[in-house]
Amino acid sequence: MQTLEFWNLIIASVGLIAAVYAIIYTHLANRVELAVNGAIFDRRENDPYIVHFTINNLSSKPVTIDSIKFISITDNNELKPLRGVEPTRTFIGTGPYKIPDIIHPSWYENPVSENTILQPNSNKEFSYYFNPFMETMKIEISIKKNSTFSRNKIAMQSFITSFERDN
Repeated sequence: MQTLEFWNLIIASVGLIAAVYAIIYTHLANRVELAVNGAIFDRRENDPYIVHFTINNLSSKPVTIDSIKFISITDNNELKPLRGVEPTRTFIGTGPYKIPDIIHPSWYENPVSENTILQPNSNKEFSYYFNPFMETMKIEISIKKNSTFSRNKIAMQSFITSFERDN
């Protein structure tokens, strides 16, 4: 009878270890992980600074980007990007032979739209105009984690980002 109790204890212990492992694995697998990279800035003559960066969804679940805020790391104030800025059209040549230059699409702003969905293991590039501009700022991303069994969970992830000049 003692060997039966011993095997019951072994089987129960293995079951407990498997249950704890499953809980930890589920928690880690459902964690939202984002990354910000490709942070560059540039400026055209007569235009404010434009910054470009990419947000990567490194998790296995889709997330919804609710908003993006920019915070100054020197005084912790929110930096407001300029909205509706169009690149200034310039001309090559003089007199009657002036021809307009071609403005590359990267010079147009690409802000986050309401409820932008990032699929698992995907990325999306955003761009904003700033005046004044700081080369190092904190980017706060407010996200909604899409969940089947509960309400959407709102979370915030912050990244201190240094922008490098585009060549």
